[in-house]
Amino acid sequence: MQSGRGRSACTKAAKLFVSAPLPTQKWFPCWHLQGVEVDRQVTFDQTRGITTFSWSEDGKSILYLQDDNGDENDHLYIVALNVSGQPTAVDLTPFEGVKAAGIVSSKRFPEKLYIGLNKRDPEVFDMYSLNLNTRELVLDTINPGDLTSWLLDYDFKIRGAVSYNNTDGSSYVTVKDTPSTPPSTPAAAAAGPAPSRIVTEATPAANQQKKQPQDKTHARRFLLQSPKSNNITTNTSGSTNSTRAGAHNLDSLFEAATKGNYSYQQWVKSSSSKTDATGWRRLITWPFGEDGGVFRMNKAGDAVYLVSSLGRDTTAFQLISTAPGGKIVKTVSSNPLVNVGSVLFDQDSWEPQMISYNYLKTNWTVLDPDIQKDWDLISKFRLGESAAISDISNDKKTWVLLYSADNKTSRYYLYHRGSWPPQLLLEVQPELDTYKLAKMHEVVITARDGLRLPAYLSLPVKPGVPQTLPESVRGSPPEASPNTPP
Repeated sequence: MQSGRGRSACTKAAKLFVSAPLPTQKWFPCWHLQGVEVDRQVTFDQTRGITTFSWSEDGKSILYLQDDNGDENDHLYIVALNVSGQPTAVDLTPFEGVKAAGIVSSKRFPEKLYIGLNKRDPEVFDMYSLNLNTRELVLDTINPGDLTSWLLDYDFKIRGAVSYNNTDGSSYVTVKDTPSTPPSTPAAAAAGPAPSRIVTEATPAANQQKKQPQDKTHARRFLLQSPKSNNITTNTSGSTNSTRAGAHNLDSLFEAATKGNYSYQQWVKSSSSKTDATGWRRLITWPFGEDGGVFRMNKAGDAVYLVSSLGRDTTAFQLISTAPGGKIVKTVSSNPLVNVGSVLFDQDSWEPQMISYNYLKTNWTVLDPDIQKDWDLISKFRLGESAAISDISNDKKTWVLLYSADNKTSRYYLYHRGSWPPQLLLEVQPELDTYKLAKMHEVVITARDGLRLPAYLSLPVKPGVPQTLPESVRGSPPEASPNTPP
């Protein structure tokens, strides 16, 4: 199967990809692969097109975010695949002027999602739980203003968050010792503890019912960083550097709540009691200039997997205790030349299986002996190309592999564990195969102060083109440079 713009996001036994528009289309549809040679179109949007999506955990539906004619207020849609006839997209968040900021799912709780919505306040994304069976939205955790991403435990409850301090540029992790309970506003607290609930109508996207009105008094809006989806491979790059102009410092909010001083209007709206604030505590702080980010909690819920540059030149992959003080339980992996890239986690044990570093090119290191033989085969299947595990089915029997190179188009393969070789799923931009592309040579330049600088050199694909760096860049005669590309 080939696609002009293919993208596989398979998490179940079924396969799905986004293709380039057909000659009669102007949008990007999703296609469901029932076999490598058989497929069917499952989305029929004719305005914006579908550019990204995710599977429901039971493999029966796909979910995607899309705005309304470019207004940048994404809604969450679901498309059931196990239906006869043409599948229909249903808007799960049909609220005018409200943006859905992310989808978080769990293999253990296939009927439930978390979704970030700025429904209460256009400037802040609170976390709602969504029941896919009943289409019921429940306000789960309120964002006081500075939270940029959320941390969930093995039981699929929010247990922590990453925050940003506008006053000094630091970022930090806050945790709750007990899972959160659905909050309520101060007014609702007087009436009882029941959380806010919204039941969305299963309205086809092409024929939506009248949307709920939204308060237009807030002219300024800010897109808080979307909560991370529960992908197997997670990258923490940039996860702690979100900022919101004018946001109150979270520590100040907590201090005000502890003293009973509700002087901050935003906190008054979002918290029903002082307990809502004091139940959270700071675990680790990265001052301005330090790098850090969170992957996930461990299965026991008593530690957090994260990367940190504290006391180091490069980030290290560490397991940090959630007990006060945040002591390092162990340093899993590090590289003195480069920061941690991505980590592949096991879906059941929540233990890390592989870790990547990118120094000149991406290299993966296996941490779990159980998949070492698989990776040995996968990494050697297409010599000269970079291999990566794009996704793994919930039963762990089917893997989606991605092979890429600097002078070739990328290809996705299906690897059925225990069977060899992998099966070609689709090729990205196959039109490039008709061209001879320049290879990107890896070069390390030694600067005058002795530091080694990673660099890349691409030479024109023409006869007689010099194959060495200019001396003004290299800084030494050609015969003295061990880094000249062949």
